[in-house]
Amino acid sequence: MSGVEIDPAQIVSAASGIQTIIRDMQTIGVDRIVGPDAQYGNNDLYCAFDEFCGRWHVGLTALLRNGEILADGLLVAIQDYERADGVAAAAVSSPREVR
Repeated sequence: MSGVEIDPAQIVSAASGIQTIIRDMQTIGVDRIVGPDAQYGNNDLYCAFDEFCGRWHVGLTALLRNGEILADGLLVAIQDYERADGVAAAAVSSPREVR
């Protein structure tokens, strides 16, 4: 026995928290915060900030995609764990004859 205890509720809570953060980040729209170039007063400043936001958007998109994969994986793993735990509990509670 490894001594590791699994709390399914904590795993589900972690997946849910990741999904909440992803939803929140998707509503921010980093690619939309630049605004019109006239508000900067300097074209170089506008171009630099526009490029920064464009790059940040690409990175954030990849990060959110990976977060979705992680949350989905946690949920699948806990479903598999609970299924296996149920099978093991049933086997222990009603042992079959060994031949």
